[in-house]
Amino acid sequence: MPFVPFLAGVLPAGSAPVTIAPPITTVLTTATPLPDRPIALTFDDGWVQQITNTLPVFVKHNFQSTYYVMVNATGRLTGP
Repeated sequence: MPFVPFLAGVLPAGSAPVTIAPPITTVLTTATPLPDRPIALTFDDGWVQQITNTLPVFVKHNFQSTYYVMVNATGRLTGP
């Protein structure tokens, strides 16, 4: 499934993408409120395709996201 149409379905109008660290950690440790309709976009495993396919879209639309990178997989170009 192409990423852009998927993203358009996942992010309804008015959603506010947030990252996990900060502001989520700030919210958990202080009285700072989240924006209305927050959504955290996270990507596990940190494969290069996740970044090359999603990051340009996020930058273009000013979306925030969090990527988790497996340190023992750095340098690999494809998933398992």
